[in-house]
Amino acid sequence: MKLSYSFPLATQSAPTLPPLQVRRAYAYAEFHLDLPGNWRQVPTQEDNPLNFQSDADRAAITVSADLHDIPADKAQGLAEQCIGDRIAALEAASPGRVTVIQRAIKPHTSGAGFEMSYAAEVEGEQAHLFLGYVTSRKILSFSMTCQPGKHEAVALFNAAVPHFRPRLPEVNLDLTHLLALAAAVGWASGLRLYLTVLLVGIAGHWGWVTLPPGLAVLGSPLVMGCAAVLALVEFLADKIPFVDSAWDALHTLIRIPAGAALVAGLFSGWAGDAGQAWTVVAALAGGGLAAAAHTAKASTRAMANTSPEPFSNIGLSLAGDVAVPTMLWLAWAHPFIFFPLLVVSLAVMAALIWFCFKFLRALLKRVRRPASA
Repeated sequence: MKLSYSFPLATQSAPTLPPLQVRRAYAYAEFHLDLPGNWRQVPTQEDNPLNFQSDADRAAITVSADLHDIPADKAQGLAEQCIGDRIAALEAASPGRVTVIQRAIKPHTSGAGFEMSYAAEVEGEQAHLFLGYVTSRKILSFSMTCQPGKHEAVALFNAAVPHFRPRLPEVNLDLTHLLALAAAVGWASGLRLYLTVLLVGIAGHWGWVTLPPGLAVLGSPLVMGCAAVLALVEFLADKIPFVDSAWDALHTLIRIPAGAALVAGLFSGWAGDAGQAWTVVAALAGGGLAAAAHTAKASTRAMANTSPEPFSNIGLSLAGDVAVPTMLWLAWAHPFIFFPLLVVSLAVMAALIWFCFKFLRALLKRVRRPASA
């Protein structure tokens, strides 16, 4: 027996329903819930909590949202207190013995709060299942009471939870993380544009990072699928001598504006009234970072192609494959480690650009000299 939970942070569109399945939708400021037609809302004197009942399933659902200002260091303790208080109240109100089957508190994958759950059975009476969430501004609770046995109750609970979509606060990036991610995305776009789009999209789709409105579309399955195909093509093309340089030449017109657009999307909606100005500045900086990375990559690979052996091309390509996800991860998880590494990488890239252009210019002079003779 296992409870299914971990609902998403961002509001999602209603799921596609099977044909002829009648459901009732309930939309409120703090959550959206749709249930089969055999469920009905039970009127209460107050708007909080809200009660729903199904006579056919012999079950009831209660949803409540309590608004609080909750410091981050108090959230886990409050989650433990909530579960403890609920179980204690259940034990006090139940005539039979209460058996707690499952109890869990864990950070949400986004890092924005704590998810709490428990399953309990009252001997000879009901099964009680609970799912809750503690954020910086509220405690949201979804509980179900069922007359059937515990296994039937868990199946009913697991079927209902995916249709419960809380409107939880988005994770707002602080300035340090925002600057680090913007620099990483711009820099990475100049090396592996499609891999960057794919990784950012995956992070947003699975709720690891709440993408700003300007980049939310990257979490679309269609965008991620296209980015995955192009990332695979780029991975293969980048390992073949001369094909890699042709690919780089083609992407001179793609990587730089794309890097500018991605970084501008990160800043969309930030800084209030001055947000548009910051978006333009971010686009210029992102385009500059993408241009620096692309120029260093293209010139280095062009120089490597003058060598008859293919191993230098493959080694340089694999280094780029590793560097992009590593730098993106460091920008999110350890920005103060990322920034010095970015400065070092830009300095190395500047040196490589200078050396490669000097080498290629000398090579061209050497090629022209016999021709003129």
